Amino acid sequence: GAFGAAEAEYAAALALYTKIGDRRGMANVRLGLGAVRRFEGAYGAAAVEFAAALALYEALGYRLGMANARHGLGEVRRLEGAYGAAAVEYAAALALFTEIGDRLGMANTRHGLGEVRRLEGAYGAAAAEYEAALALYTEIGDRRSMAYARRELLQVAIAVCDVASGESHLWQLRRLLSAPENAEWRGHFPDHQISTLAAQLEACKA
Repeated sequence: GAFGAAEAEYAAALALYTKIGDRRGMANVRLGLGAVRRFEGAYGAAAVEFAAALALYEALGYRLGMANARHGLGEVRRLEGAYGAAAVEYAAALALFTEIGDRLGMANTRHGLGEVRRLEGAYGAAAAEYEAALALYTEIGDRRSMAYARRELLQVAIAVCDVASGESHLWQLRRLLSAPENAEWRGHFPDHQISTLAAQLEACKA
């Protein structure tokens, strides 16, 4: 499959970079392998790759690489349900992304922190992180990520039955999804999913 082919390419690249002593290349490959393992659901193996990439980037003093590796570790820990560890990694990534002024990295990390807080049931903290992510995505013009942030904010509003906030986020989400220029990623938000969220919000009024 596609993952198997990617793994073979990465393995070949890692062998080459190791042979010539290119630590930056080695780190980039380990970062890529971490992403493949994460998508496969092999979280332990993914963490090993991200940690290896982080160590190489730290030795080089390459902050963007360090930030991406920390973010990868945060994602893995979140998916494993280790929310405390995930928050630590995301916070480290956020500090690095902020230092170098990488707004997309900052936004994605705030979104990840929002997920952690929502899963912990800390809805106020979750909303603050999602709002921060949304503001950054809006500045960048990343409309698909704006829609994800709106959906998550809607879920938080439903969890606490904040109807006014929920209706606002639902309206903004539908507005994004109905725009013709967003048709290419519209399928990431199935109609039944939006209808279910709308019904859950309506139930808060009962």
